[in-house]
Amino acid sequence: MARRRVRREEERRIRADERLREELSRGCEYSGTQEIVQETFEEMREQIGMEGDWDEIGVTDTDNREFVLQDVIEQFYDLMIEKVLNYIGAE
Repeated sequence: MARRRVRREEERRIRADERLREELSRGCEYSGTQEIVQETFEEMREQIGMEGDWDEIGVTDTDNREFVLQDVIEQFYDLMIEKVLNYIGAE
């Protein structure tokens, strides 16, 4: 009986983890995550007084390679969400 309950709790945790991963994915249209990421950039841009849209702004690294800010922000978001979800899953 206790074993069955533990198994159900584990299955519920796995489903919750899968749901979080899906909903926090930038490709999830249901949760609108991509739009939230872009809106968050726009809020940050206004707060710091930055001009231009995220697909118009370039970021140059120390080797003088240029990147589009949108790509940098989206990659950062994806990596950060993966790390947070892995941490939560380890609990």
